[in-house]
Amino acid sequence: MKKILFLWLGFVGAVTVLSGCSQQQKPETDWDKYDLKGKVQQLQVHYCLAYEDSTGAIVPYDMTSADYINFSEEGKIERIMTYDYAQEQPQTYIYDYTYHPKGLTILATLDDAFHYREEISYTDWGEISTDKMYDADSANYWCEFFEYDDDQRLATHFLHGRDGLMYFYDDYRYNEQGLPVYNENRDADGSVECRVYSSYDADGRLVRQQFQYADSTYDFEYIHTYNEQGLPEKFTRHSSNSTVEVRYLYEFDEQGNYISKTILSGDFARLEERKIYYY
Repeated sequence: MKKILFLWLGFVGAVTVLSGCSQQQKPETDWDKYDLKGKVQQLQVHYCLAYEDSTGAIVPYDMTSADYINFSEEGKIERIMTYDYAQEQPQTYIYDYTYHPKGLTILATLDDAFHYREEISYTDWGEISTDKMYDADSANYWCEFFEYDDDQRLATHFLHGRDGLMYFYDDYRYNEQGLPVYNENRDADGSVECRVYSSYDADGRLVRQQFQYADSTYDFEYIHTYNEQGLPEKFTRHSSNSTVEVRYLYEFDEQGNYISKTILSGDFARLEERKIYYY
């Protein structure tokens, strides 16, 4: 549990860093979630593993998955088709979105067979309040609950499984900028698994985190730079015994949307190719 939690928190921290100031701004449309400009009808994304050769060229060698995302003219997701090539037999997932006045239903199929149904409800100010997932026999096999403080900031987040037991519980506290500076994660029995302390620069970007477990403490410092389009260009994470550097390379279309993104870190590289169709 500890290792899984630590990796998950580290990943979330990195994503928060790379989102920069945008972490303070709620996306107005689903286009914003994908860094899309203009009225996009469909986004096709192909993901490949790659490597950087001795000349600096990026060489793809294994396609892992692809997403086909359809948007309404208002910028809402209508359908996502995901092709998973990492399995021995390629699999196709389809997610159909149906919107309600204060909620959303997602019907998921796997290779044309029912996979699950997800019911999401929202608060009056548009944040998620509950997220319930049902399997084929309509048994509720997990449910996430989100509670907010008087300033409409996430205060607690917890998960219940189909057996009715609580699997984890998160508690959040904020600074004057409205940014989370303390997160306490508890196990099902109520014991504290991890405490996370975060600090930010004047622009609201995450620059430092400390993860405190019962028998160990981990400190991280983050440095990040952005390009002219406001997208991540380089991210560096320092700890007491390691430094991780991630670089980002882009190509753009005439609308200013990136159509190619390469993520480079050490010997690892991932290539993201995007085809964008507009209304």
